Amino acid sequence: MQAKAFRIEELDYRKKKDVKSVADVYIQAFSMHPWNENWSVKETTDLVLGWRNTKKILRGKIFIAKNKSDRIVGLAVGHYLITPGHPKKLFNVITPDYHYFVSEIAVHPDFHKQGIAPLLTEQLVKHAKSLDCKSIISCTHPDNSPKISLLEKHGFTKIYEHKITHQDEMQSVYYQKILR
Repeated sequence: MQAKAFRIEELDYRKKKDVKSVADVYIQAFSMHPWNENWSVKETTDLVLGWRNTKKILRGKIFIAKNKSDRIVGLAVGHYLITPGHPKKLFNVITPDYHYFVSEIAVHPDFHKQGIAPLLTEQLVKHAKSLDCKSIISCTHPDNSPKISLLEKHGFTKIYEHKITHQDEMQSVYYQKILR
């Protein structure tokens, strides 16, 4: 299957079936290495519904990828970057101008390597440009080689690595793409 077999659109929260499908994609994607997380349907649905606030407050958008049979097979969440929740040292690396943050890109495991993540990434770049952001920043686990490769193919460069300092902190690597 080619990437052309998929379309990208914004999530419509009024469609409960789509919200449930996004939650399912999230659960499936993040149950795999390197996260190996175990999300319940309720937790994930609450998370997805909470993303509505990024739309209102941070001008965020939730994009979904659908196949020809209208099944949601991927999702991406992006919004203006805010400082809470990110390492303080990261902000010594980037300037205080408007930045866009990619908080999620996830593709259902049954649809990996079909060009969906690049389509979602391109849509996030378009959205960031429409907001006149200076750059896009994304982070991931250092063992997530598919996402690192995706970011690098789209012109992102590594800007910061957050090492584990406490048992409960996750190691992250940050990438940035300059837009202007």
